[in-house]
Amino acid sequence: MVATQTNRYSTNISQISCQTGELGTDSHPWEQRQLGEVGLTYPGLSGKTKEDFGHGDARFVTYMNVYSNAVANSDGVEAIEKDNRQHEVRNGDVFFTGSSETPDEVGLSSVWLGNSTDTYLNSFCFGYRPSKQLDSLFLAPSLRSPQMRSRIILLAQGISRFNISKTQVMQLPLGFPSLPEQRRIGEFFSTLDSLIAAAERQEALLRQKKQAYLQLMFPREGETEPRLRFAGFSGEWETRRFGEIFQYERPDAYLAGDDEIEDEGAIPVLTANKAFILGYTNSFQGIYQKGRCIIFDDFTLDSKRVERPFKVRSSAIKILTVRENMDFDFAFELLRTSKFPLLGHARHYITVVQPQAALIPHSLQEQQHIGKFFSTLDSLITAAEERTKHLRELKGSYLQRMFV
Repeated sequence: MVATQTNRYSTNISQISCQTGELGTDSHPWEQRQLGEVGLTYPGLSGKTKEDFGHGDARFVTYMNVYSNAVANSDGVEAIEKDNRQHEVRNGDVFFTGSSETPDEVGLSSVWLGNSTDTYLNSFCFGYRPSKQLDSLFLAPSLRSPQMRSRIILLAQGISRFNISKTQVMQLPLGFPSLPEQRRIGEFFSTLDSLIAAAERQEALLRQKKQAYLQLMFPREGETEPRLRFAGFSGEWETRRFGEIFQYERPDAYLAGDDEIEDEGAIPVLTANKAFILGYTNSFQGIYQKGRCIIFDDFTLDSKRVERPFKVRSSAIKILTVRENMDFDFAFELLRTSKFPLLGHARHYITVVQPQAALIPHSLQEQQHIGKFFSTLDSLITAAEERTKHLRELKGSYLQRMFV
């Protein structure tokens, strides 16, 4: 299954590469026009109070729909009463966010491809209706390209909240090729967006499956046996404290100083929180190289599996290894899925984690089966994350190179 998914992913990337090769055959110069020369703006909802929302036969496109999507989601609408004083949106319209909390997020665009009637735009955005023949799927990536975003960000004004002037936006230059080339570029980015969406769905599905299996393969509160087990195993699980499952080591001998940490190097400098890799060092003194272990943040209770030599930056780390007759992968999953009381900004491992009891299988073999199962799931999730990340980076690169 993994090989099939990888082959399909490689095939999709090859198709993308072939398409970009074909795109390079059109050598006609691009036309440069101000946005206001090739379209007109219109306002979002006006004259409404909070009592007007949440009911009615009309719909309005939400702010978050515009903010989140280069191509608006046709389902990202909410109910409102019909009002012939409002501007109805049309297929091919472009929406812009008029304000945001940061300048980097102001003026985000979203193309509308829906054909519904009695649909309006929220009051925090303004609409743009192209008057010249422009391909909507071309406009979607073009207006969110790094070049256009940098021009829009310069127009943001404000202190605690940033706004943008419709008049100034309409003075921005838009470069566009012939309509056939627009369509090819639009189809290319639409295909790339579909691949990204599929990769995100696969990643989300794997995470959901893991959560479901965690509920089934570990005993629920008040129970002593899991509801789903591997063949050949039965009986109640036994109670052990985490101090009987893990032994810990302080990190003092493996601390990296600020002057050691670089962007590149032979040895990673780690943290247990989301960042994980803080940097690298080329100092080979004071390296932890005793095999795989878990680094545990004494304050946040975050934990990370480590299987290579490393150093750490913080002394608020405990280095955990499993005791005899414990499977590492099972113990790691047990640790990070268990709930511990938080004591605020205080160290937790010795006073909170070690004394807490947990249920584990009597059989080391059952631990190993469970540990390997979840380790494999984690590998699939990591691979899906990498695919999604690679596709996003690929799109970012093409956005940079394919627009003016």
